[in-house]
Amino acid sequence: MEKKTTKPEADMKKLATELANDAKEVEEKASTAVKKATTTVKKTAAKATASAKKTTAAAKKSTAAATKKASATVKKASASAKKTVAKAAAKASEAKVNVEIQDDFGNSKSIDDLKAEVLAKANKKSLKKIDIYVKPSENAIYYVADGTAGSLTLF
Repeated sequence: MEKKTTKPEADMKKLATELANDAKEVEEKASTAVKKATTTVKKTAAKATASAKKTTAAAKKSTAAATKKASATVKKASASAKKTVAKAAAKASEAKVNVEIQDDFGNSKSIDDLKAEVLAKANKKSLKKIDIYVKPSENAIYYVADGTAGSLTLF
């Protein structure tokens, strides 16, 4: 015996079929949207990766240039420091020379005394260059202080 379907059952089957078809259509659209989104994400990720690689390469290049420049600066500073240290060492190793000039009567003057007298006579607190000539036979000191000549009595 065959069962006869009633009108409401037939409508329900039709409605179920339509819903199943609609669900299948929505699922296909969703699948297509997911595929498009996945493709877009992959493309965006590839672009971001390429951009990051370019940025990394540029950063490496910039870092290399900065390192090279800093190295050159350090070498220059090191050379300058070595020169300064050498000059300071040479200056420090120079012995302090004290020269005394004496006459036959027991009078004496040091080079520092003569320098002080020249500074006083020249009316200056400091000079760049002083040349002093001592002539004991004339009891005189002749000097040239920063290009200005003069004389003093020795004793």
